Amino acid sequence: MESSLKDYMVGVCIGQGSFGTVYHGVHKETDRDVAIKLYDKTSLNKHPDWLNAVLIEQRVLRTLVDCPFVATLLAAFHDDQFVYLVLELFLKGTLTQFLEQKPTMDEQTWLSHSVEVALGMAGAVEAIHKYHVIHADLKPDNLLLTADSRKVVVIDFGSAILTSTLSEEPLRKIAVLRGTAEYAAPELIHGNCTPTVSVDLWSFGCLLHTLWTGTSPFHADSEASILDRVIAHANGDLSSANFGATVPSTLLDLICRLLDPDPEIRVCCGFSPVKSVLNSDEIKSLLPSTRPNPTLLRDTEWAHETSRSTMKDGNLGWGVFL
Repeated sequence: MESSLKDYMVGVCIGQGSFGTVYHGVHKETDRDVAIKLYDKTSLNKHPDWLNAVLIEQRVLRTLVDCPFVATLLAAFHDDQFVYLVLELFLKGTLTQFLEQKPTMDEQTWLSHSVEVALGMAGAVEAIHKYHVIHADLKPDNLLLTADSRKVVVIDFGSAILTSTLSEEPLRKIAVLRGTAEYAAPELIHGNCTPTVSVDLWSFGCLLHTLWTGTSPFHADSEASILDRVIAHANGDLSSANFGATVPSTLLDLICRLLDPDPEIRVCCGFSPVKSVLNSDEIKSLLPSTRPNPTLLRDTEWAHETSRSTMKDGNLGWGVFL
């Protein structure tokens, strides 16, 4: 895990998070493409919650080092200005970028890809839970697709919770802190109880709806309106969720169970029904007879804009990239 910036060539910016920036990099010795995630130390010192998130992410990624559904942490180091995390790189982009392709596909092709991705998401999140990790910030930006659309990779563990350390941690309003209320469980928004895997099941229910319709069930024009809808739903006003009219009944029933206001009911539902629902006759009747061609999933735009010849030597220091 020992490394420094001088060991890498650095290319274009490929992502921007709440308080970190991600660049395409190449490890000089192995010629391996990587993602270099960096955090400004000045900003981290001004915002203790941000610093805590970076420390949590490193700790969780080391816990998940053997999990195949997580971008592997390859190195972590720092200099006078920045903290760097070097991660495994994926070219197919995020679920957000996949959703942007919806207008370019016919309905059957879109739904076929969506079912594949949904099965991949379920497998990935279920695997993470087996490592006693709650992600607590599942959303389209934090899910990466791969060349095999049934394999989804989870990223950004700054809000994650190791269940073995729950007794040591203060309750955190994670969703509001990170600005992702649209996919956040009500108990995270309230911050009034100890989180369980139920918060990820809620997010998964929202993501299932988004995959099928293109929007989350609590989508609104402002975060305040989103919060109002989520809290109203949690208080029993089930009409506050805007379920799409095109969602098949078996899938809608599953989504409603995953979005039950009672966290314990969500846990009882779990991921076990997902495969049977997505492979049900009702869903199959809406899909083409063959699996979708994964090559239809485009590489991210930056993958076509970067090359070894345009990259800069990390040995020059980060100043050359500013």
